[in-house]
Amino acid sequence: MKREKAVRILCFMLLLAMLAPALAGCGRKGAGTVYEDDLKSYASMIETLPEGSYYAFADMSEEHDALLVTDHVFDNLDGTLAAVEATVYGFDKAGSIKEYGQVKSGGSANPLAAKDSELYCAHHRYIDKVHIDEAASEMITVESDDFEAYGDTVVIAFIPVSDKAG
Repeated sequence: MKREKAVRILCFMLLLAMLAPALAGCGRKGAGTVYEDDLKSYASMIETLPEGSYYAFADMSEEHDALLVTDHVFDNLDGTLAAVEATVYGFDKAGSIKEYGQVKSGGSANPLAAKDSELYCAHHRYIDKVHIDEAASEMITVESDDFEAYGDTVVIAFIPVSDKAG
């Protein structure tokens, strides 16, 4: 019984440690938390998403987090709703929300993850590192074989649209 309780506490602490960077973003200053700021920035877009959709924020730009939207998530076996594909929205050079395109990883063994203002889409033989250049209003993908870098990423945690108010 004590061992089971200790394992539960350890699992909970690991989950918090894994989610903290995703919820904290990249440390940009604002009136609220980074999540609250992102929610305000993309509120008009999130309100239009149909029930059954999922959204997440990802650090893909120096200035703003990107909004990722998908219809398909899975339990990443750590309580995180992860995805392997999503539509990317971000701000353009005029400050308007723009659809930048689609991202897709190689499968559920390699869910979408982020680190250092880049989204990582791992495949079997390569990794796409994706970021948004707001000044040029474009999404840039660079192919890499640096799989060690993927190991240091944080899996993107998606939220059901039905939870958007809270």
